[in-house]
Amino acid sequence: MSASQSRRMNTMVTFAVDAAGLAAIDAAARAAGVGRGSLARRHVLTALKLPDPIRQQRPAIPPSVDVAAIAEVTASLGRATGAAVQLARALREAGAYAQHAAAEAAIADLRHSASLAIGAIECSGVVR
Repeated sequence: MSASQSRRMNTMVTFAVDAAGLAAIDAAARAAGVGRGSLARRHVLTALKLPDPIRQQRPAIPPSVDVAAIAEVTASLGRATGAAVQLARALREAGAYAQHAAAEAAIADLRHSASLAIGAIECSGVVR
């Protein structure tokens, strides 16, 4: 929800449900790709024949298996880069300058690999 939408819709409505009702709401929200509040708002406003003030977004394009795999590799590279940065910092602080230089080179390689993976996702056309 955008900031302007939040300013227009600043009143909350709550209601109680039992565990079965909550499970059904969660399943329906998950199937619709929205949160509980959005699902409830849509259904209530539809029943009252009122327009939903939230601009409907285009449905998300599910990523292909290849893009999802590349995204996972990119995330792993990011985690490895973070760990390498911490290692390089510790090596520098310990005065192990030769090992620090090697760690910095590894960081550069990890960052380059991550940028190649991101480029592959962008070339796939899924990310604009």
